[in-house]
Amino acid sequence: MGTEVHLLVLVLIVALLIWVIKITSKYLVGLLHLEVDAGERVVMAKTYLALIKDAKITGQEDRHIILESLFRPAITGLVQEDEGPTGLVGLIAKLLGSK
Repeated sequence: MGTEVHLLVLVLIVALLIWVIKITSKYLVGLLHLEVDAGERVVMAKTYLALIKDAKITGQEDRHIILESLFRPAITGLVQEDEGPTGLVGLIAKLLGSK
């Protein structure tokens, strides 16, 4: 009887450790996705500012495209079902449209 209890405790401890490793790895992968996404947004913002400085972008359509890209919801890979609004511009349009 004692051996079965020890084996059960060992199995429970191993299962708990595997579960903790799984949760931690999902969290770390989500952080890595957010880091890559933030880096992409920095590059987009710097490129946009450089193009404005060189007077190569002047239209509102260009501004709309970059703002939509910069303020889109970040996807971490952890929650695929809930994507939220399409971006800051979409959220503002939705709020203004409901009034």
